[in-house]
Amino acid sequence: MSVEVREIHYKNYGKCVSIHNGLIQTIVTIDVGPRIIFFGPSDGPNLLYNDLERKFIWNSTELQAHFGEGSQFILYGGHRLWTAPERFPDSYIPDNSPVVYTLLPEGVRFTAPIGRNSAVQLSFEIVMTGDTQDMMVVHCAQNISHEEQTLSLWGITALQPGGQLLIPQNERASAAPNRTLSFWPFTDIQDPRFFFGNRYLTLKQISEQNTRFKIGMNNQLGWAAYLMDQYAFVKRFVYNHEAQYPDNGSSVEAFAHQDLLELQTLSPLYRLEPKEMVRHVENWSVFTVEKLPDTKSEDALDQFVNTNL
Repeated sequence: MSVEVREIHYKNYGKCVSIHNGLIQTIVTIDVGPRIIFFGPSDGPNLLYNDLERKFIWNSTELQAHFGEGSQFILYGGHRLWTAPERFPDSYIPDNSPVVYTLLPEGVRFTAPIGRNSAVQLSFEIVMTGDTQDMMVVHCAQNISHEEQTLSLWGITALQPGGQLLIPQNERASAAPNRTLSFWPFTDIQDPRFFFGNRYLTLKQISEQNTRFKIGMNNQLGWAAYLMDQYAFVKRFVYNHEAQYPDNGSSVEAFAHQDLLELQTLSPLYRLEPKEMVRHVENWSVFTVEKLPDTKSEDALDQFVNTNL
């Protein structure tokens, strides 16, 4: 089947663009955002979290002073592009206006409008071909200021509750230290949702657990997976061993609280001259599994990974 691209209305997000190849579907908001608000198998569930109640809104005095009176950042859910390191209020660009989208030979580009006091313009491309269960998300940032900007592109994917995140530990055949972990100040290292193994890290989303948990690591293997019901969502990216990454060298970060779990990948830190552009590519795939592994058994995880990934 060829790829079908069409405008639709999706839930309470207004106008969106649906991209569908018969095996997978994604939906991107164009009245606001852009956000990838849906991703999943054809005729299957949405693996991405949707904030239909608009629970998460930031509208502080500091944010409005920076971006203009009445400005507010709305999470919306789904997948968004930010730049790292995170700074408040700069990172929380209100993206509540219509988005420009452009059809490409193998996908669609979505470009957010330039906000007040914005030093970069953000966009991303969805690249999908027929008869595949994966797509590429090509994140882009262009320096629109008159000064050099140092930044990392930060792809943040909010996933449905109830699943478990699987991140591989770096390979052990190294004479030098090759595993770094960053824990945010609010993180309880003994949190029961978190499993710290020699070969894998796992993080479970539990809706009854209302505390926040965030961790970062220098994931050199270039993948992480979220396991939910009978589905596995996998992100892949390219790790640059020669580059410097933000947040103490983190190329993957995970954040969990009672509503959702976020799987985040980060590009290396770049120094962008005025008008210069940089890209960060993620490959997304989804597949069904007959049985999910025990995520606190590294042997079971090894068998699952070797069989499916």
